Amino acid sequence: MEDILLFAKIQSGRLTMHPGAVNLYQIIDQAVSNFHSEMTMRKLDLYIDGERTLKAAGRFPKKVVTCDSLQIERVLNNCIHNAVKHASSKVEVTTRDASAEVQCTISDDGDGMPSEYVDKVFDEYYQHDNGKKGVGLGLPSVKMIVEQHGGNVWVKSDSGAGFAFTFTLPAVRGA
Repeated sequence: MEDILLFAKIQSGRLTMHPGAVNLYQIIDQAVSNFHSEMTMRKLDLYIDGERTLKAAGRFPKKVVTCDSLQIERVLNNCIHNAVKHASSKVEVTTRDASAEVQCTISDDGDGMPSEYVDKVFDEYYQHDNGKKGVGLGLPSVKMIVEQHGGNVWVKSDSGAGFAFTFTLPAVRGA
């Protein structure tokens, strides 16, 4: 239900953004903490920037981005939830500096989806037939939120190769 309301708000232009400079790792920590119990129950390992850990903010150098932290937490929650739902043994969150932006990738080692369907994941109500239920508005909402921040989004997947969702945000240099 929340996905439907959020999507309607974004589409109508009523989603208010409050951007500021924030350490991306703090948002990652908050989002990851929402899934600790499910990951523990499913015996999934979590890797952040290649290190098996549950905390990132104090472990890595700051990566300061310009964003509305609440909205980017929604983006991460959606992507991490999808990864946890489909993972076989691990979920990875990786960040990378790329010129004037920071890339963040959330990936899993699940079954993935055939590459010919990958471009459809951002279509409203699209759900790949895999037995996992949802509304089909989570990733379209994620795409719109990231784009409203001046970032880009893309996915990479193939059958048997897991799923990787990547988005970019404007970096704050020298922070």
